[in-house]
Amino acid sequence: MSCQNNMHNLVLAAHNHESAHKKLPKGLEVADAGPAKDLYNASLFRGTNDSGKPEIGPNWAVRLLPFIEQAGLYQSVDVNEYMRSGGLDQTWRELGEAEIPILMCPTDTNTTTPFFYDDRRWGRGNYAANAGPAWYTWSVDGKNWNGSNSDDGSPEPYWYKDAGWAPAQTKGNAAPVMSINYGARFRDIRDGLSSTIMFAEVRAGVDPSDLRGTWALGVAGASVVAANAIGDSTGPNDRLAESDDIEMCSQFWRPDLGPREHMGCAPGDWFNWQAQSRSLHVAGTQIALSDGSVRVVNNSIDMQIWFNLNSAADGAVMEEF
Repeated sequence: MSCQNNMHNLVLAAHNHESAHKKLPKGLEVADAGPAKDLYNASLFRGTNDSGKPEIGPNWAVRLLPFIEQAGLYQSVDVNEYMRSGGLDQTWRELGEAEIPILMCPTDTNTTTPFFYDDRRWGRGNYAANAGPAWYTWSVDGKNWNGSNSDDGSPEPYWYKDAGWAPAQTKGNAAPVMSINYGARFRDIRDGLSSTIMFAEVRAGVDPSDLRGTWALGVAGASVVAANAIGDSTGPNDRLAESDDIEMCSQFWRPDLGPREHMGCAPGDWFNWQAQSRSLHVAGTQIALSDGSVRVVNNSIDMQIWFNLNSAADGAVMEEF
């Protein structure tokens, strides 16, 4: 119940943000993100991986701080200076060291182990914004590049629409709710608030070098779920050994992480392209729909239904799940 209340209150906070700013917070702010072809735009080490481009900025949770009774913390630094400076000002990162109870699920005891990065102890969290059921690094400005020669995936800006290689059970428009440099307006959630996930649970990392479940970092697995109904990131709490494509997995990977602990990740150290919803609740993972209702999703949910729940504009009529 405590976890459900947290998720419900986060949706209310997001509603207040949408009312105040006419859109939801961006999943992740990235200065000079470039087109969706930039596969490193959600890398923690972007300056090294992407020819010296600015490092990543604040995420949706940082922007919601004033709406979850954390205005004092939010105002302790000038978060807007990140974009004003073209990504050079990184003082927003001081906020990430805080531990914020509303962002943590009591069931996950790993939240007591911080994530170590950038000479900081980053606080953990268990709630992730929904960046849609397509690869996160392709979601710049709310689009999902479909692999075409054009930067925006023209003529259809969202992928999987006609992709012959896509799994038959997971085809459709992969529109995100919050993604890289994008927060949807409610009218952009065309499937309806009651049919679209806004937040899903994630688990705190199994190791201090495991970035997953880090509330202030807007990358896949940390505070964002993405591509979580396709490829080898199939459904909630999947048991696949190499499911989440995140950085630094090779530092703690072992073959039983997926089959035994439901925390599989690819040891190839991908640049935070995809990550699944995960939870320690017995019945499954909890999701908060965009209307504020919180539901439990069984681990065996049909993949097309999971895809549709994560897409803001697939056009499918949601049935009971």
